[in-house]
Parts: sequence; C-alpha cells; structure tokens
Amino acid sequence: VWMPAEAYAPPSAAGQLLPLDYANIPNAKDLYEGSAMKDGIITSYAVVALVYNTDKIKTPPTSWNDLWNPAYKGHVMIGDLPHSYAMSFLVMVARMNGGSESNIDPGFKKIEQLKPSISGFYKNSGVAAQMFQQGSAWIAPWYHGRAKYMAERGVPLAYVVPKEGAPAYLSVIGVVKGTKNKAIAEKYINMVLTPEAQTGWATIIGAGPAIKTVKLDPAVAGTVPYGDEQVKKLVKLDWATIIKNQDKWVERWQKEVTSP
Repeated sequence: VWMPAEAYAPPSAAGQLLPLDYANIPNAKDLYEGSAMKDGIITSYAVVALVYNTDKIKTPPTSWNDLWNPAYKGHVMIGDLPHSYAMSFLVMVARMNGGSESNIDPGFKKIEQLKPSISGFYKNSGVAAQMFQQGSAWIAPWYHGRAKYMAERGVPLAYVVPKEGAPAYLSVIGVVKGTKNKAIAEKYINMVLTPEAQTGWATIIGAGPAIKTVKLDPAVAGTVPYGDEQVKKLVKLDWATIIKNQDKWVERWQKEVTSP
C-alpha cells in the first residue's frame, strides 16, 4: 500500500502493516535519516508551501504571517478541513503561536482572524486550481508541486517555503498484514527506491527524492525539496494525534472558520 503520511498513521497504529525486512530492501541504506520505519518507508518529500500569483504579488512572501497582509484581503484561499493541506496549515499556525497538535486552540484563534481576507476554501486541488485560474485567489497554502505544474500550463504561479518552515507532505509505502507475497512486495519497494524511479518521481510528480544519493538535474532540483539541508527543514507533523482529533476539529472549523 502506497499512501500519504496521514493515511499511514491509522493502519500503522492498528498493526495492519507488517514489519519490513530491510535485507530485502538494500536501497533503503541511502534513505534520509528518519525515512525508514518499522512498517513503512517514506518514498518522497513534498511540502505544503505558500503558492502565489506572481502577476498579482510582485514581492514574494517570506512568512506564513504574510497571509494576514491587508494587501491580500479578499484574495487568500485556504483548504477546507478535513483536507490534509488544511490540517497541515492549521497545525503550522498553531505551532507558530505557541500551540501544537495537542493544543490546537492558537491555530483556530489566529485563522479566525484571517476570515475577512479569505476568498474561498478548496476541498480538493481541482477547486484550488480553478480559483487561481479565475484570479479570485492570489495566495494559498497548497502543495508546492502544483505551482510548477500550473506554471508550465501558463498560470503565473510560484511557491516559497516560509522562514518558519513548511509542513512536509510525505508519501509512505508499506506491506499489508495478511499478504502471501511479502518478499515480492519488498522487492517492489526496493525498486521504488532506485535512482531511476526517484528521479522520475521528482521530474514528473514534483516530489523530492527520499534517497540522498539521487542526483537531479538542476532544473528539476530547484522545484522540489532536495538535499539534506532542505529535507531537515521540513516540518514533520504528528498525524496520529491529528487523525485522533480530526472529527472534533472539523466540527469546530465549520463553526468558527467557514461559517459566515
């Protein structure tokens, strides 16, 4: 099973994934620190960054706090809970204001102050793309790879990783309990970690490699999290705690953020 980090947390906690035999996954020796877990492997690194319209915003933003800039009033777009990008943004704002995954109040209070500036909420990336294309959205917390994808199709978008850091958007692969083909599954995982596969993932999908020995073309390297220094700066979230609190956060979000 291949999934984002937020989808990995529940089956891992429930014991639905098998411990990996790393002897069958020799390419794992070149993973970045923290990428190899007992029952899963991080296969790529992406970020929920600040994506912005370069025609409308001439000076690139540098901080998450720039979303509260009055100059962007009426043109800020954010994700709608329970979308993972929205969850990531909520936790990031909480952390910046003295909170955490276990103390989300500061995040809600700060985002509630953003309501007058919000032009809309996206439930999926298709909606976000449409709002950027229509010009109603100038800036948003969004998957960084989408900026590259849309810029290649004529929409003037770029992204920045704010100075406070950016939540990592991770892909994780594992083997489901009950399989009769664990060794074959582990060979497949080893293939996923080859330089060729990792390079293709970065070039086509826009996610940085999890294998530190991969050498990317400079034109590609500049569009993804790449290299030890950049990977270390990514903010890894506690998805187990987030998922546990998801339902009550969604209910609160609807009352305090998306309500008129």
